[in-house]
Amino acid sequence: GPRLELPEMVINPAVPRGCFLVANQDAFLEAPPDVLDKYSVPRDIASMDVKKRALYMPVIFVAYAHYQKPGIGYAMHQPTGVTMSQLGKELAIFKHNKVYVGGSMESLRLSIFHIYEDVPDATRGWTRGLWMDGNLAVAADECEEGYMDEDLFKCFTDATVWPQGEPERETEEGLWTPIKAGYEVLFQEAPAGQLWQFMSRVARHGSVEAVYKRLAGAKEGVVDEDEDEDGGSARDVQTMLAELMWYKQKLRDEYERVSGV
Repeated sequence: GPRLELPEMVINPAVPRGCFLVANQDAFLEAPPDVLDKYSVPRDIASMDVKKRALYMPVIFVAYAHYQKPGIGYAMHQPTGVTMSQLGKELAIFKHNKVYVGGSMESLRLSIFHIYEDVPDATRGWTRGLWMDGNLAVAADECEEGYMDEDLFKCFTDATVWPQGEPERETEEGLWTPIKAGYEVLFQEAPAGQLWQFMSRVARHGSVEAVYKRLAGAKEGVVDEDEDEDGGSARDVQTMLAELMWYKQKLRDEYERVSGV
């Protein structure tokens, strides 16, 4: 097949919709209890070893941001132990799609992101090329027939809701590094912790390319100093990188197919 390409990730000084907020570990270790509670981070996070901490460090997809309105985000680091296939017998094909807790704002409905305009009753997502919800039974049939890709559906219960301007204020205070990235970050299904480990390295070193070079160095026997920072071994980060590259290729193939390019 075609050579997989590195995911594109750029540190972004603002907090535009479609970006990902990556927790700055030092700031969360010193954060007050109300901030930890808001992002479902255990209050004893500072006493945990670095590997365990990685499981709780938030990465949040900013689905909607506006300087005059509340923002809406979905946390990427809290799988529930339930898959979409358990939401209804007609959804059996979604057996690998975990349901995530999107935040501490309880909601009576699920939020499901995908890339398919043709799902009946789907609504346009807040960012380009992304759709939400719709008739999942029909979507499941389309996936069974090979007309849609079941890996490109992501399900959240609840959400993160910010008062107007709060993500920007928290970013200025050092809680987050906003990173602009492709939807491969949204749809990936890596084990808890690996996404934060990878994206925090991008935040520290400034680019995916820099992280990739350091991984290559680690393979050649150079000490992986990042492991002390985020608890991720070179192998963990390499696995995450492969996952992102695979999803990036999937997205490209599907966008080309549905647009008829």
